[in-house]
Amino acid sequence: MNTAILLLAILLSFNSRATTDDGVESSSDVELRNWLREYMTFAQKFDRFGGVVLVARKGEPFFHEAYGMANHEWNVPNTLDTKFRIGSVSKTFTAAGIVKLAEEGKLNLDDPISKHIDNCPATWAKITIRHLLVHTSGLVNYTSLPAAQGDFLLKPHSREEVLELFRDMPLASAPGEKYSYNNSGYFLLGIVIEKHSGGSCESYLRKVLFEPLGLENTGFEKDMPLLTKRASGYRISDTGNPENTFYMDMENASAIGGLYSTAEDLLAWDQSFNGNQIFSPQVIESIFVKDENSPYGLGWVVDKLGDSDRAYHDGGITDFSASIQRLTSKQITVIVISNQGSDAAIKVAYDISGKICSYPATVRGFHGELTRLKCTELLPLIDKAKSAFPRFRINEGLIVEIAKDLESQGNVSQAIEVYSLNCLLFQTSETAFCSLGEALLAAGRKREAKEKFQKCLELNPKNETALRKVVELDQ
Repeated sequence: MNTAILLLAILLSFNSRATTDDGVESSSDVELRNWLREYMTFAQKFDRFGGVVLVARKGEPFFHEAYGMANHEWNVPNTLDTKFRIGSVSKTFTAAGIVKLAEEGKLNLDDPISKHIDNCPATWAKITIRHLLVHTSGLVNYTSLPAAQGDFLLKPHSREEVLELFRDMPLASAPGEKYSYNNSGYFLLGIVIEKHSGGSCESYLRKVLFEPLGLENTGFEKDMPLLTKRASGYRISDTGNPENTFYMDMENASAIGGLYSTAEDLLAWDQSFNGNQIFSPQVIESIFVKDENSPYGLGWVVDKLGDSDRAYHDGGITDFSASIQRLTSKQITVIVISNQGSDAAIKVAYDISGKICSYPATVRGFHGELTRLKCTELLPLIDKAKSAFPRFRINEGLIVEIAKDLESQGNVSQAIEVYSLNCLLFQTSETAFCSLGEALLAAGRKREAKEKFQKCLELNPKNETALRKVVELDQ
């Protein structure tokens, strides 16, 4: 090998690896990109994921792909510039608007809200702006009230009509005492922005955030104006087919979750916190400091995932979902937005972030391992996922789905490992043991199959399949 070729090989080897700020070598972007392609194949095949996935290091995307349909009726695919509702990811913008007002000297984050909102009840006297931002106000979450659902969502409502839903209700806890995710608080923050900006929340955020950052594809969604490249929303039916999502007037979401955006715009939003385009470094630092009684900073959840500091927010509205994950120690940003399935984007974003930080999130996040590892090797991965991401239930049916797919490909031995995993996880499930028995029987392992059918009968002596199989095996 001549000197020029050797130098080129060394450079390519060096550039294919990424390092964290402390010099610790991380997975190469090439390797992660390959994993992402495999992972998204599974997400499409089994979960019918539709949306856009963007993963960037230091603001530079190394994976940016669109999947599924923006409109099933017209067979229009999602593209990289499709606009999606982002639900409560909108709160990161609302919080930034409040912080901007504080920077302008129009309010103090520790002001009581009665100083900025007219006709507050006496019970709100000790609630501050900061309490609203970090979800420790103690207010009742009005969107959980029956009166705020159903027909209420079908038409726009005045600020006063919404306030009447929860203004006179007792506080759920003392202000500042404990965290409870709360849309009422962010609704009130929208009112504060309107009072001090002299216009709508939308116009203020556009002036101080969207326009300075060049977020041309981000805004408040409204029903009447045409919006180019807007995705339609779909839910997945019990039969696995897409259906139109339910209708709501998006004016009701406002500062709580009323924004639409693209993955590219959300990356620009993420990157704005790595400079001084909007805020000074000192203000940015304060945004990402977790409150003592809440997992929140100012509009962002702040925690650690594995060995990385993380700031993130999820959102879901009318079967759209979104997640932006800032893995700050690794200088990686994960953005996923979806128009199909209630929390599809959140699961994908957590799986990807989990992969990067060595913490699996859902079964899909270690689908590759399920196709090659033994059940005893898989069990620790499941336990780790349960502890790191308790919101995602490890589902017996999903594991069976993977086992059946392996059987259909002729990989019976690995299917048996996955069925065996189900038996380890769900030790009181007659179905788990019966399924494993049938897979063992198909592989010609009759003695082991009989043991599993007998275990099934211990759990349910009336299981017809197990009764029949035991009789057949005794003949």
